[in-house]
Amino acid sequence: MKELVKESARATYEFGVGRDNWVLIHYKKGHRGGHHYHKGISPIKNPEVLVLISGKMELLLRNIKTEKEEKITVESPKIIKIDPYVYHEALALEDCIFLEIGEDGYPKDKFELKEN
Repeated sequence: MKELVKESARATYEFGVGRDNWVLIHYKKGHRGGHHYHKGISPIKNPEVLVLISGKMELLLRNIKTEKEEKITVESPKIIKIDPYVYHEALALEDCIFLEIGEDGYPKDKFELKEN
């Protein structure tokens, strides 16, 4: 297991299983993350799949094409699917651990919103 990032509010670890590259992410309670969307260029982000292993988080989801916005609370265990063009950010309501497929070997597909 290769440690990628270790900060006070977040720890991220990358590991491989067969040909897949997985990322294990830990958010401490109160940490906010995400703040981006995907266009579906990469097959692993169409949709993006997160596996919430433990904890509870609030997700802000906003379709950047329709401007439809919703906040949902998600508790583990849960598989979360996020469609392309849906901006997402998470707030850890409890310490959270989740998995996502890493982007190594796939086209870049992560975009931030531009503020006007």
